[in-house]
Amino acid sequence: MCSWPLELPAACVAAALAQGLDEVNFPATGTTAADQSSLSVKVVDDAGELLGGLSGWTWVAVRHRDALGP
Repeated sequence: MCSWPLELPAACVAAALAQGLDEVNFPATGTTAADQSSLSVKVVDDAGELLGGLSGWTWVAVRHRDALGP
């Protein structure tokens, strides 16, 4: 868990924002943490070398792509 000093690492800020959004959105939408999930897909060649992929998340019927690589 992250503390709350004046200067926070980006991961702590992101976690605090996500928690705050969950606290508001879950009751407002009637959803729970079970309705959200992270998503990642990788593409490799025959030798197992990474060629590309994507990462993101889903929430109920919403899908968001965070990153799409080469």
